[in-house]
Amino acid sequence: MVFAADGSEANERCARPVQTANGIGIVYSLHEELHWVERNDFWPLEAAWFGRRIGAKDKPTPDPFGCHFSVTTDADGHLHIAWVDNGAVRHSRHRPTDVGWVTRTLTGNIRANYVQAVATGGALMIVSNTYSHAAAYQSIDGGDTFTRTHTLLHASPDEHTAYNWPRLEAPGRSSSPVPVLQQFVDRGMQRLMWFPVPAASSPQSTSRRR
Repeated sequence: MVFAADGSEANERCARPVQTANGIGIVYSLHEELHWVERNDFWPLEAAWFGRRIGAKDKPTPDPFGCHFSVTTDADGHLHIAWVDNGAVRHSRHRPTDVGWVTRTLTGNIRANYVQAVATGGALMIVSNTYSHAAAYQSIDGGDTFTRTHTLLHASPDEHTAYNWPRLEAPGRSSSPVPVLQQFVDRGMQRLMWFPVPAASSPQSTSRRR
């Protein structure tokens, strides 16, 4: 099965598979657009995948980070995608009763590049860099609203360290606290900082651990 075939190898593509309540789905990007395809386990093998367009960037650009999105499923079986549009963080949600996907923009341009969506208990957490630091946005109503609950701060840079365009990693599902890793450069070596981020807590700052 081939998706996003447009005859050119130069165009940006990436995909993430995710288990659904009745089968499997795939989120994939092509150019500035984000798409969804799915099939149920009980469908005939020759049956076509069902597809739908999720959304597109407002201002298409050759963004090297535009292919970085994250997909997770919460405890209720709802699908959540965290993605980036020209430095802003976006969240898309699909529930079994929904006809399509609902997309919200959570931030302005905070120079976001890497984002991670994490289902943790009854909360949904989206972690993103904000310039060289990072932040956690959480929802306790299934993705209807989000609150910035934690700011993840690194030490002040010096001539030996760099925190520019940090890569962030987190599991798609986790108990609390959620382990968040942030990449940085120290004396020419790639290193990681670890942030234990509590789920659905009151706003606060979390210091880094190397």
